Amino acid sequence: MFFLVVWQCMILSVTCRHDTPIVIERPMNRVEFDDLLMEYNKDQGPTSDVSVSVDITVNSARLSEDVLRTSLTLEQTWTDPRLMFKGVSEVPLPSSVQPWHPDTVIINALSYEVKATSSFLNYDGTMRRRQLCYVEVICEESSHSSEKQSRQTES
Repeated sequence: MFFLVVWQCMILSVTCRHDTPIVIERPMNRVEFDDLLMEYNKDQGPTSDVSVSVDITVNSARLSEDVLRTSLTLEQTWTDPRLMFKGVSEVPLPSSVQPWHPDTVIINALSYEVKATSSFLNYDGTMRRRQLCYVEVICEESSHSSEKQSRQTES
């Protein structure tokens, strides 16, 4: 009898815990990337002239043996009207979505390695791409600066 009473209490307590409704929140601005990119060619840039804003943040820099080793955050922003969607906000792009992006290079780099990339798309087609990069550049002392230093020591 005691076992039956305990068992009924356990059943009642279990049913009481599940009376609260489960709420699943979905993003308000879901973008169907398969539909958006159906006829999109990532190898071709937007048909209009593209203005690209480039911001570079130096996270760290170390000079040794005439080589400057830096960690940079490279952020590029541009608008691609082919990527417009209905909505009011910015959405992160999954890594599987690879839209067109400008070719940005550091010409005199010995090495250039991209460690991480994150991209965001705004409803108006504005893309924001942020990359964490490691760059090595030769930093030779120019002959002009050597001459200037020698003149200063002579004075």
